[in-house]
Amino acid sequence: MIAQDSVVEQTMKELGFGYQARYYAKTVERLVQLDDTYLENLRHASVDVARAELMKLSGVGPKVADCVLLMSLDKVDAVPVDTHIWQVAQKQYVGRLTGSESELVSMLLPSDKQEQIQELAQKLSAFKSPSTKAYELAQALIATLFSPYAGWAQGLLFSNDLVDSLDPAAAKPTTKSKPISKPKPTPAKRKAEKPQTIPKQEHETAAEPTAKQTGLRP
Repeated sequence: MIAQDSVVEQTMKELGFGYQARYYAKTVERLVQLDDTYLENLRHASVDVARAELMKLSGVGPKVADCVLLMSLDKVDAVPVDTHIWQVAQKQYVGRLTGSESELVSMLLPSDKQEQIQELAQKLSAFKSPSTKAYELAQALIATLFSPYAGWAQGLLFSNDLVDSLDPAAAKPTTKSKPISKPKPTPAKRKAEKPQTIPKQEHETAAEPTAKQTGLRP
């Protein structure tokens, strides 16, 4: 028997889930009402059907649904898209796919999907800021480029872009530092640094004083 919705929400707020606590609480309540095999059945459904079902749950949007599909339901062709992935698609692929013929030749594209990929890139190039339609096009582009493992390819692209954004050295061009010149010593300093000749007698070891000289008896 699961706790009431309000109790689950309050507990999750205390655990630091913030405003999302109520979404989790409602989703838990809904899953309890469904058949025990509900989630397992989604594993065997198509990506589109499984995504639509997950988005019926409270607080689940396209990205969260695709994350669940990829990481929990074995849908390796599901591509979660957010601002990072949209930027990756724009920076890494759109310019090259819509650029010169030489750039296009240098890319390893599926021969049977080249026209489709170029068409998607052309449509995506029209978007200068993220939007629902832009996300959908970026998702379709990556899915077509890297099928049937587009979901895991997205993970690598996301991680690489995130590392670059967190690394200050990657954002700033490196500048060659000038060698530090050693200041020339002044005449007074040169005179002080000149080694001095020690008189020879200072090198000789003095004989130990005798008992008679010290006035001490042996």
